[in-house]
Amino acid sequence: VRVDGACLVVAPLPAYPIRHLRVGQWLTGEKRVLWQADVPATPSTRAHGAAYRALAPQAALHRGPFDVYVTRSAVTLAKTPCTAVDTASRFVLHVTPADPRVLPGRAFAYRDFRFVERGVRVEGACLAEAPLPAWPVQRLAVSQRQPETERPLWQADLRLPPAPRAADAYRAAYRALRAAAPAHRGPFDVYVTAEAVAFAKAACTAADTAPKFVLHVVPARVRDLPPARRRAGFANRDFEFAWQGAHFDGACLARAALPAYPVARVRVGQFRPGADPLWLAEIPIAR
Repeated sequence: VRVDGACLVVAPLPAYPIRHLRVGQWLTGEKRVLWQADVPATPSTRAHGAAYRALAPQAALHRGPFDVYVTRSAVTLAKTPCTAVDTASRFVLHVTPADPRVLPGRAFAYRDFRFVERGVRVEGACLAEAPLPAWPVQRLAVSQRQPETERPLWQADLRLPPAPRAADAYRAAYRALRAAAPAHRGPFDVYVTAEAVAFAKAACTAADTAPKFVLHVVPARVRDLPPARRRAGFANRDFEFAWQGAHFDGACLARAALPAYPVARVRVGQFRPGADPLWLAEIPIAR
């Protein structure tokens, strides 16, 4: 983001402890490095160690090669002692919704990952965490698979008690938004805040949320876009409802974050791949 003549770029770090970082810039299409620096980082596992010690063994929903813990928002896998061999294989996570309408045409959502993406080693143990979707979850299938044969090394089939889970957050956001006037009224009412664009519908069915949502973000300055998007002139943030929305109380709400840079307008709507848009709207942003 550019502000007051300065600029700032923020990149997330992985979960595992870091020894050092190499930073720099290079020209796209060339192998010439403009500048480079090695930055020492202080390894810190204190937070992860506390998180591991806070896991009470009796609270695990599954005990096995990896103990499996489930909270309202995430699945945590823990093992002690733990070696590199234990974490070399891919983790498989299949999430089955309590309401099948949230995943039209699919029985479950894939949330597979590798330990290097979501894990950390601490105090001779290892810990990995994968986020859960906003909609209520009925069942989790967790396992590790051999890379060559895809044969499960171990697996757990967990049925969860009925719970509102993170849909509560969508319900609260929906109630707050409905008190304000939408930026656009249509098949979905569209609300724009400083941080996000929200699509809301009072009487909402699975058919309403099956098409993909359009979100094209047009910046106030084209230079804020990545080079590959400057010719198009907008950032494409289209998404599926299943990953960024929730059904509740007969209504539904989907939210998508806006970038940090100044935005001139957004294009919103819905479409089915390979077909014309079902609806589209342009909304100017006053910032």
